[in-house]
Amino acid sequence: LIHHLIESEILFSDGVLLSIGDEGERRFGRRHFLELVSVFTSPPLFEVLQGSKSIGMVDWLTVATEEGRERRPMILGGRAWDIREIDFPARRILVSPSQERGRARWQGQGRGLSFDIAQEIRGVLVSDETSSRWSTRCKEQLSVLREDYRERGVDSANCVYNQIEDQMVWWTFAGRFLNEAFASILTEMASIESRFDDFCLRFPLATDGALVKHTLREALETPEALRNLPISKQWLDGLKFSECLPEALAAASARGRMRVSDGALGKVRMLVE
Repeated sequence: LIHHLIESEILFSDGVLLSIGDEGERRFGRRHFLELVSVFTSPPLFEVLQGSKSIGMVDWLTVATEEGRERRPMILGGRAWDIREIDFPARRILVSPSQERGRARWQGQGRGLSFDIAQEIRGVLVSDETSSRWSTRCKEQLSVLREDYRERGVDSANCVYNQIEDQMVWWTFAGRFLNEAFASILTEMASIESRFDDFCLRFPLATDGALVKHTLREALETPEALRNLPISKQWLDGLKFSECLPEALAAASARGRMRVSDGALGKVRMLVE
């Protein structure tokens, strides 16, 4: 890692001491050094709004641009957004949906669910079981959730039509990281665009559902499939200061955060059968 930083001139070595190099100063600049080298600094958070609707929170890296570069759309909530206005005193960012690919520079509202946890949630939603340890309020709320999600088609193995959003939805319950990997595979191998979250992938209405599963079956054929999942540029950009990492280390770090165990390959394959 240190050799990479020196070769890329992010760090400078005089043979004994390391310091910030010319490229490091150009990329990160002045107070940005604090975030790069300090454990305890807390960058300011900005609220992202589409009209009056709050989408989430992002950190200052989202609105920071390198010298001479145009600000790109941001990724938040599984889709890209164009930045329309930044209110620095109020720490608010006004956005609109973007048709371009964005870059991820956000803390968001959570790290995303793992495959195993998302699958357990599906098991609860499609089940009728209750527990004597649950309160009356818990039982009532869970009953409402179960009915709501079943109406959305969570118990279907295929893509289902969402009448409200006029699109196709595939309820994978595969977790945020695996669903993003699926979306990347579909884009690269079949030019199929999708949005994703912890529980599902969303496609344009004309998307061929059979092609979606066929493409993913091919990608999951080998025993090492989960370890070799393609890492999207968006996901790599989501790693803090990913430009400081050699490509192989950045990809390994991203795959490690997917939190999909080797033993889950059989269950993942069942999703695309």
